Amino acid sequence: MRTTLVLDDQLYSDVRMLAAASHRSVSSVVEDALRRLLAQRAAEALTVATELPTFSGRLRRGVSLDDGSALLDAMDRWDREQGDTRAAV
Repeated sequence: MRTTLVLDDQLYSDVRMLAAASHRSVSSVVEDALRRLLAQRAAEALTVATELPTFSGRLRRGVSLDDGSALLDAMDRWDREQGDTRAAV
């Protein structure tokens, strides 16, 4: 694709020098720089830390975290015991 870019004179001079030193075209150097920038931004977006809430407590007797179905049943029972009807679907 063909496009026009408006670059600072010094930046363009630096790009031309890099292109000449590496036996590449100015377009090739600009493409490489843009690809690297976009890849870096994508990688940074994936590594953004997310603060998750934590709660203190302990497991109820007979509850196993390895059995998802039993865990959901125990959570529903607990909600009913507490009078919480939001979880009932």
